[in-house]
Amino acid sequence: MKKLRIVSAGVAILFALVGCQKAPTTPSSQELSKFSVQFPLDNAPEAVQSITGELTREDFDPVTREFTLSPDSAVADFGSIAVGTWHLAVTAYSAEKNPLYHGETDVTIFGGQENNIHLELNPVTGNLHVVVTWGDGNPPPESLSNYIYIHTQWTGPTRSIYRYNLTTNELTQLTGEMDAAYPLYLSNLGKICFLSRENYDTKIWLMNTDGSNRMEWISSIPVVNFMGPRYSTVNNKIFFYTYGTAGTDRLASIDYDGSNFQYLTDDDNYNDHSPAPHPSANELLFVSDRDEVTNIYRLNLETQVQSQVTTNDGSVRYSLPRWKEETGFYFLIRNDNSDTSGIYYYRFATESPELIVQPSGLYIRSYDISPDGSTIAMTCTNTTADSDTRNLYLYRIETEEWVQKTFTELQLNLARWFSAE
Repeated sequence: MKKLRIVSAGVAILFALVGCQKAPTTPSSQELSKFSVQFPLDNAPEAVQSITGELTREDFDPVTREFTLSPDSAVADFGSIAVGTWHLAVTAYSAEKNPLYHGETDVTIFGGQENNIHLELNPVTGNLHVVVTWGDGNPPPESLSNYIYIHTQWTGPTRSIYRYNLTTNELTQLTGEMDAAYPLYLSNLGKICFLSRENYDTKIWLMNTDGSNRMEWISSIPVVNFMGPRYSTVNNKIFFYTYGTAGTDRLASIDYDGSNFQYLTDDDNYNDHSPAPHPSANELLFVSDRDEVTNIYRLNLETQVQSQVTTNDGSVRYSLPRWKEETGFYFLIRNDNSDTSGIYYYRFATESPELIVQPSGLYIRSYDISPDGSTIAMTCTNTTADSDTRNLYLYRIETEEWVQKTFTELQLNLARWFSAE
């Protein structure tokens, strides 16, 4: 059966200030927005004679609208809707009111911005497949892995986010003069979020993947230090670590919209940091210095059970775990006494780490793995040089090939590689 592809535009304008371009703050049920959906009908099957849409959200009454159909388009005005995340369901019917096509997706309604939602309606007898992207200026999902996002060290009062294009070898600054760090790709929104600090006030901003359309997203978070964030596609949460009451590091999480802050570990006698959410399960890897030795631990987010995975003799530091699905994970081992570092792979089946790469003359500051698992991106300091300049290095795991990318006078600190999955 034929699929009906719909591209709907959610027009979100501050209700009290029509046409206002003010950047939105954290979604709130107190902020209303005009919301309408429009899509072309030039490829719609002739059997489709009516279309309905329904918005649902917990603690809100459902909002249902019949689309007005013309030869070229279908339009539904949902009126004033509370800013935030809703669930949109669209159904196309025959003349006999039999459902022919159906599609669903979550839609986040912003104040002061128009967004595009790509929604695919499939036959009601088939499997549902929904594809969602947002905004303008975003690379297609299949090309997102062609970019590495990097933030720099503090330069004066600010940090900055850059994007490196692996095809053109171009490095582009995305965030201008504002402080910006820790880029994350929120796949449910199709946008990059990042942290910005001003006078110890930490906020989370959103932007398109090319840096355009920057806007404040979460205006206040309940902690001053918000470090090492990672996004989970399993539960749409951001996991990070922050200082506890005793000055030690503690794991914490918030929903992607800034709600539901909670600590995940609560012992002030040691440091828990570097959370790494599983790509398809509700669990984390993290680093802890219990017994004054750093090791990698697992945390089951459903049962809250923690378990130690690695066994470190204490002569080196373990950090930055990165999952490789069910088989194991990568992690970084540093020896501060000799300025050496290496990336290892821990295989659950053998319960032992194996060395992947230990660069000579380089000290690894951060790293990430390409979505296809073939390449490691690293920011490194040259231990034989007089300066602390940090450059980007790419390492092809199968061929053991090194590629150095030097960017004069930039202190590259953190490298992130994202997938649209």
